[in-house]
Amino acid sequence: ENKKDMMIIPSQSFFFFFFDSLILYTIASPTFQRVALLEFKKESMVHDPYYVTSLRSWNTTIDDCCSWEGVTCDAKSSEVTSLVLSGSFLNNSLKSNNSLFKLQNLRHLNLGSCSLRGEIPSSLGNLSHLIELDLSYNYLVGEIPPTIGNLNLSGLNLQYNHLIGKIPPSLGNLSCLTSLALGGNYLLGEVPSSISNLKQLAFLDLSVNNLSGNIPISFANFNKLSFLSLSRNNFGGGDFHRILPNLTSLSCLLLDDNHFKSTLPSDMNRLHRLELFDVSGNSFFGNFPTSLFSIPSLQRVDSHENQFEGTLEFGNTPSSSLVSVDLANNNFCGPLPEYVSGFFNLSYLNLSHNSFIGPIPRSMSKLSLFDLDLSYNKLEGQVPSFLWKVCMLRLSHNSFTSLGKPLEDVFYGCLFDLGSNLLQGLIPQWIFQSSSLYVLDLSNNHLTGSFPSSLMNSTSLSYINLRKNKLSGSLPDIFTNATPLQTLDVSYNQLVGKVPKSLISCSKMEFLSLKGNKIKDTFPYWLESLGSLRVLLLGSNAFYGPITAHFGFPTLRVVDISHNNFNGTLPQDYFVNWLEMSSVWLGETI
Repeated sequence: ENKKDMMIIPSQSFFFFFFDSLILYTIASPTFQRVALLEFKKESMVHDPYYVTSLRSWNTTIDDCCSWEGVTCDAKSSEVTSLVLSGSFLNNSLKSNNSLFKLQNLRHLNLGSCSLRGEIPSSLGNLSHLIELDLSYNYLVGEIPPTIGNLNLSGLNLQYNHLIGKIPPSLGNLSCLTSLALGGNYLLGEVPSSISNLKQLAFLDLSVNNLSGNIPISFANFNKLSFLSLSRNNFGGGDFHRILPNLTSLSCLLLDDNHFKSTLPSDMNRLHRLELFDVSGNSFFGNFPTSLFSIPSLQRVDSHENQFEGTLEFGNTPSSSLVSVDLANNNFCGPLPEYVSGFFNLSYLNLSHNSFIGPIPRSMSKLSLFDLDLSYNKLEGQVPSFLWKVCMLRLSHNSFTSLGKPLEDVFYGCLFDLGSNLLQGLIPQWIFQSSSLYVLDLSNNHLTGSFPSSLMNSTSLSYINLRKNKLSGSLPDIFTNATPLQTLDVSYNQLVGKVPKSLISCSKMEFLSLKGNKIKDTFPYWLESLGSLRVLLLGSNAFYGPITAHFGFPTLRVVDISHNNFNGTLPQDYFVNWLEMSSVWLGETI
């Protein structure tokens, strides 16, 4: 009997081995996988030619499913190992009994931008061979299933869905993970400390969520991290300056729009691969580290809306790769940094809304700036002539007193804003020689003389603001069809005469303000032909006579005729036909 029993045991083992092998062969067979994929097509296919989908190529007449679009198989076993359907419109939700989960040997699953809905099923954790999972840019809801932590993923992308809840601590089990993207959801709570176990991480995006609390100090162990984005959350705390110097592999750091309150380390140059640095919209304070600007690879710096203070220094070893610097809305003081000429590729510099004093340094003449914003400071003196080569020039709300003449006869500016300064004298004629100038703001100064007749030299100006100066004389009758003006504001000057009828040629005019002058004329009813006119301000002048009963001005939203010498009755037809006034307008403040 013992011998008989001993004979039975091997036979049973062989039977179970054969049975298990048969099941595995059946699941892995091309026929089984083909059926599973066709079931998925039936569940997901949208029969509308308007929608793009890879599933149209999955044809029942083709036996080899490995040749179908988006399907990749193992060269030896013919098992489906990769399914990439990103961008396909799928009328489906990932339920636990979805046919995809029959493909047990899947290694890569990409269903990004497929319009998937519903929750992420916990059964995803059963795809034990999966190393890449991308479900980004869908409409998935619910919480991230903890079972995902059972996988051996190297890449997990769930960004831009509608996921809620906390980040499951089980994600810290994904020890091989190099890329984790959870941005653009509604995740909340603190980042679990277990995330610090992901020592292989090179890419981490938790941006645009409702995450809060402190960043674990153990983040300092991410010495392979190249990309880190925590933007637009509610992170706070003051320990980030202890973490940052250790992230020596970083090329991109995005911390904008949080509640970080800390200084920045003085040895920022330890991040020797850094290219993009954005800590804007926080409460960082103290001196801004000069060492940051010595990183050779650095391209963009954005630290606006913080509480940095003291003088600003760029150092004497500036980065030649730097193209953009935004340090606006801080508490910097003292003179503008002198050593700036080394940034010869710098195209955008914004130091507005600080307390810089003194003149603009001559060293800026060596820059090739496209956009310079020094507005809302305490700068003074003459606007140097070398700045007229800058396309977008914003110098408003300072104490400049004069304009230096361009070094060349041609002025290349596109936008010129010198409003709210202390400018005196005549408006220079050369300003209107630019063929590219479309915005001119010289408002709130002490400019005198007449309205410049050389305006006709510019065929690009669409916005002119000369309000609150001391301009005199009459508005010249010089406007033509070639004048693309949309906004003309000459309010609160000393203009006299009549409204020039050539304004009727400005067919794109939307905003016209003659308010607060000494213009003596009848009501300019002929302006009704300006089909885009939304704001007409004629108040505080010397207009006289009756208001003509015309049915024009169909687009007017704001009109001011107060403090004039009009007489008679105001035709009711105007109120009946000014339909635009019945809607809410959230435009600029008059």
